[in-house]
Amino acid sequence: MPIYKVTLNKFYGGVADDIISANASEYANAVGLDDLMQIGRLSPYRSYTARISGAFNIRRIVMGSDSTVYALGTVASGSTSSTTVFTKEFTAGINNASWTESISGNGAAAQSSKAFTEHGVDGIRKYLYMWDANGAIDRYLMHDSLFEDGWQNPSGANANNAGPIFAHSNGTIYFAYGNNVAGWDGTTFTVVAIDIPPGFQIMDLTEWNSYLIIAAAWGQSITSSIDPTKSRTFFWDTVNPSTYQFAKLIPEGIVYACQNIGGELVAITLQGGGTLSQDGRMSAYVYDGAQFNLKKKLVAREANNVASFAYRGQHIGVKNNQLYFIAQLGNDQGIWRFGKNNGVYCLKRDRSMGNTTASEGWEPISSNSAIDFIGDYLCATSDLSTTFCTINSNTYSSFGFYETPVFGSGKQYETKDLLSVAIVTRGLPASSSVLVRYRTDGNTSWTDIGTHSSGVFSEFADELPKGWNLIQFRLETTGNAEITELTALYESRLNRRL
Repeated sequence: MPIYKVTLNKFYGGVADDIISANASEYANAVGLDDLMQIGRLSPYRSYTARISGAFNIRRIVMGSDSTVYALGTVASGSTSSTTVFTKEFTAGINNASWTESISGNGAAAQSSKAFTEHGVDGIRKYLYMWDANGAIDRYLMHDSLFEDGWQNPSGANANNAGPIFAHSNGTIYFAYGNNVAGWDGTTFTVVAIDIPPGFQIMDLTEWNSYLIIAAAWGQSITSSIDPTKSRTFFWDTVNPSTYQFAKLIPEGIVYACQNIGGELVAITLQGGGTLSQDGRMSAYVYDGAQFNLKKKLVAREANNVASFAYRGQHIGVKNNQLYFIAQLGNDQGIWRFGKNNGVYCLKRDRSMGNTTASEGWEPISSNSAIDFIGDYLCATSDLSTTFCTINSNTYSSFGFYETPVFGSGKQYETKDLLSVAIVTRGLPASSSVLVRYRTDGNTSWTDIGTHSSGVFSEFADELPKGWNLIQFRLETTGNAEITELTALYESRLNRRL
């Protein structure tokens, strides 16, 4: 009777395209566990603070070069009468104390949530730039309580087509609206520094090999009626006025994010949702100098098959050569991550919007959701005006989970019995544990096997499932339980029938 052994100690492959045929480094799902910083280890993330008080409707958070944290929001819950710039000192940590109101713009600035970017003038005066609800550009002089409402009014810009703002290494800050990009070099404001073909909406801006990269989707609405087969990136050298050098097709999906990650140009696209006849899809592409190549694709094959992003420009954060973004794919929403992990491209849902991995505990995401890194602190805002930030303490998420691929698929016709399951961790701190669970043959509910709560190794061999064809395991952590290996032994009954 054949005996099979499964050993999992490589966790860096991200979510598998197909959990039936996944390789040993991929998995079905995982949230709240860091597979990036320590190779061969799943380490729990630190908890978020529940809220930072003193502000509502926070739509953007940035760290200024003056070591002050700035945010856009309102002073009253649900108020849209004015957008306020809030500040807080970073010396005690982002998660301490409350926001302090710095200055308020007028009613036209109520929706200035689409971009919030710093740019210097003469290397001395530092401004934060943002779009307002009238399609004008406002700016805020840092630490001087000067808010210039309607600083620039590009012709053709409006609340619907105002897009990302990006400070290039050439000293110019660029403002995307519709299919146009305006520029400000500290002396001259150019209403149309570059334009791309009519019909495109600019979704993201970044820099790669000195080019200004303009990522755009085809369509007149940023939320609907966009053709998922016509996303492009336009490469402009910023020297030749109003003429981009070349454009490249992104093969599938609506591009929502395009960033330079460790020298690689990365694009994230979403497609589908809304009807049962179409699966929601999330794809990650990398540019090789000639074309964009698909590296990972995830498909939401479930009743809730939506695929949606937070708003352009505010949903993206970059840290440690990884791209973080807020999105929803099927039933999975929260903070996602794409990048290279141990030389392997990894796309995964990294964390939920709160201190729980249960769907009923998530904060909802919408066009108001935003993400950024303030030093080593991850900050995210939800649709309920909650500002989450990771904390600098030994307090960890209520629990994280890791779901393995499905095993036994190579010989599905064989009936099998599970003989043993073993879990290996680093030494467990107090109040830390790993719950081992399983499910078989397409069942949706999980059954407990046992809990590893002391030492570095536990093996379970009693009352294990028998008579199954396919099996999947789930590990749930509490506290700072760092997982290094899962091993399972199972036996085939094939010879018993011969």
